Amino acid sequence: MPMDRRQYLAITACSVVPGIAGCSGDVTPSEMNTDDESDSSDGSSDGDNSDQNSDSDSSESENGDGNSSDADHTQTLIRNTNRIISELEWFENGYNDAIYEHRNAIHRVPTKLEPLIESLKEDESVTQEQMDGLISVADEVAKNSHEVLEPHFTDHYNYLGVNRAELDKAVKYFERGDLDVVQTHLQNALDMYTGANTSTAVSDRYPEDPVTNRLFNWFRGGSNGNRMYEVTLRGPSVRGHSEQINKYVAGAKADISFDPMDENTQEEFDETFDAFFEPTDRQLMLKCKVHSVGSVSDSSSINSRETNSMLVFCQGYTDSDTAKAAYDLIVENKTVEGTETWVDGGVGWDRVYYQGEDDTIYADMLQAGRYLYVVNPTSQSWERRGGNWYGLLSNSWISP
Repeated sequence: MPMDRRQYLAITACSVVPGIAGCSGDVTPSEMNTDDESDSSDGSSDGDNSDQNSDSDSSESENGDGNSSDADHTQTLIRNTNRIISELEWFENGYNDAIYEHRNAIHRVPTKLEPLIESLKEDESVTQEQMDGLISVADEVAKNSHEVLEPHFTDHYNYLGVNRAELDKAVKYFERGDLDVVQTHLQNALDMYTGANTSTAVSDRYPEDPVTNRLFNWFRGGSNGNRMYEVTLRGPSVRGHSEQINKYVAGAKADISFDPMDENTQEEFDETFDAFFEPTDRQLMLKCKVHSVGSVSDSSSINSRETNSMLVFCQGYTDSDTAKAAYDLIVENKTVEGTETWVDGGVGWDRVYYQGEDDTIYADMLQAGRYLYVVNPTSQSWERRGGNWYGLLSNSWISP
C-alpha cells in the first residue's frame, strides 16, 4: 500500500505492526535459572490492561472545564472531538519518536550487562562499583522509560520485577563471591531485557493502532453493538501518513475485504461532502465511516462496502469565529429547516437541505466551538428515514 497517508480501521482491542529497528535481535525471554530461590518474575507486566483501552483519560473542552452535564452536550461533543484528534495526532506525530526513545532507554541496561557478563566469562574482575552502577541504571530505566508512552499506553513490561528477581540476586551472590551464579542471574536479566525490547515484542505491547488502543471505546461511547470504524485525519499538524488496518472484530479475527479509507471510500467522502467543504482557515479534517458488523467470529468475512454504514465529517478551524464564518459560507446556498435532537436533551443538529445534481440532499449540520460537523448527506428526507435513522451513532462520541 502506498505510504502517503494514515488511515485506520478497527473494531476492538489489539493489532500487531512492525516496530523500529536498532536494538538487540528478536530473542524470546529465557526462563529464569535460579537455584534455591522460589520467587521469580517473567517481567510480563507491571500493571493490568484496564487503563490501556479505557475511556477514562480525556482532554478538557476548549470552551469548558471538562465537567459535562446532561444540559451541556455540546461541550461534551467538543471534548470528545478534542481527545480523539489529540490521540490521532500523537500517533501520527509522536508515536515513532516515543517508541524510539523508549527502546533506547531500555537498551541502556543491556549495554551495562554485556561487558559485566563478558568479564565474568573471561575470569576478569568485576567491582562492587560496577554492580551498584548496574542496579542504579536498571532501576532508573525501569521506573522512567515508560513515561514517554503514557497516557496512550499503560500496560508495561515489568522491568522492575526483573531487577528484583535477577539483579538483586546477582548482587547478593557477588557479595558471597559466587561468580558463576552472578553470571547466571546477569545473563537471565540480559535475555529478558533484550527479549522484551525487540521490535516485535515492543510493537505487540504498544501497537501502532490508536483506534483499537483507546479510540474504539471513545468512538462508541457505550455498549451499542459491534461497530467498525474507518478513520482518517488530515491537516498541517499531521506530519506523516501511512496505511493501517486492524482485523480483530469484537475479539474475533475477521477477514475484511478492503483497506481502510481506500480510494473508493475517499471518493465516496469527497462526493458526499463536497457541498460542505470550506477550506478557509481550516486546520484539519476528520473523516469517519461507521459500520454495523453484527456478530462476528474467527471465520467471519466483512465487506466494508456492503455494510450498513454512516458517514461523519468534521472540519476544525482556527477558532469558533472562523468556524461560524465557515458555517455561514456553507449554508449560503442551502436551506436550514429547524433543528432536531437524536436523544432527549441532546445536541441540537441543524437540518440542512439543498439541490444536488439530480436530487434534493438532506443532512444534519452543527457548529460547536471550532468544529463544524456534517452527518450523512442523503437524498432521503428526514421524514422518510424512520424515527431512529441515526441508530448507528447512538451513544457515540458524536451523539453524547
